[in-house]
Amino acid sequence: MQLQVNGLHVDLSPSLLEHVDKRFHFALDRVEPRVSRVSVRLADLNGRTDGGPKECKVLVKLIAGDTIVLHEKGTDLFDLVDRASDKTKRLIAKQIDKKRTLRRHEPGVLAAGAVEEEAE
Repeated sequence: MQLQVNGLHVDLSPSLLEHVDKRFHFALDRVEPRVSRVSVRLADLNGRTDGGPKECKVLVKLIAGDTIVLHEKGTDLFDLVDRASDKTKRLIAKQIDKKRTLRRHEPGVLAAGAVEEEAE
């Protein structure tokens, strides 16, 4: 899984970059084989580096070709990263579960634990 972090009017300090790396790798550990790339953009919305409103935008590209995008807004970048990584984990799990459910209902696909009856 590739993790890319960009900043817009935000100081990407080593501690912030480490926090993003730890949180996203921890949150996506179980689904990492299904994730191709994660892009995280941290931005100060009013263009200054003071305590104004900030945003964390996450774009996830799954191996299956699906894309997930989410936005979190607040004032503390570390808190935004925490919330965004947790939300990303939930959205990816939801997308994977949705795919599984759709696949179960396709003709010719057996549900888990089902046994195909022999034709006589």
